[in-house]
Amino acid sequence: MNRIRTPAYYFITLAAAGLLALSCSSDQASEPGRYYSRADGFSVKFHTGWTVTEGDGIETALVEATSPWEDDLDEFSEHVTVDLEDLDREPELDAYFAHLLEDQGDYLPAFRTIGTGEAMIDGVDARWFKFEFTTDGYPMKAVGYSFIKNKRAYLIAGIAQAHQFMFYEGVFEETAKSFRFE
Repeated sequence: MNRIRTPAYYFITLAAAGLLALSCSSDQASEPGRYYSRADGFSVKFHTGWTVTEGDGIETALVEATSPWEDDLDEFSEHVTVDLEDLDREPELDAYFAHLLEDQGDYLPAFRTIGTGEAMIDGVDARWFKFEFTTDGYPMKAVGYSFIKNKRAYLIAGIAQAHQFMFYEGVFEETAKSFRFE
């Protein structure tokens, strides 16, 4: 005996499936002020009032938050970037970190590491490094946080002019520690 399925049957089935999907969803509600990159599986909370710009992750960072201009004499907007690199295998963090530090000297003029240490970013071991370099003749100071999860290497970097860094270092750390895997 064949049963005839009425439109009401399909509507009730779809409605029940939708309710089940919503109740089982692990996706958290969006938090105000938090940037979400669902495609890349992370979120981060940037400082209030900073301009957030998405990039391509190749020529530019995946996402960058830039501080507002302080006044007409402001020569540089401090910024925080988030980048990631897909890896063929998951390397040991310290080996990857050592390689990362070596590479910085190839890309940043007058690169010099001024400190390193350990951190925890969303439950994952991370390494941080403070460094100096120059860009267009300006002395810069920055901090970077590097960590690896699921064959992806992440780098969160906060950059300021050297004489301004002390005013932004806390913002950079707070931003890095707000990073979450989604």
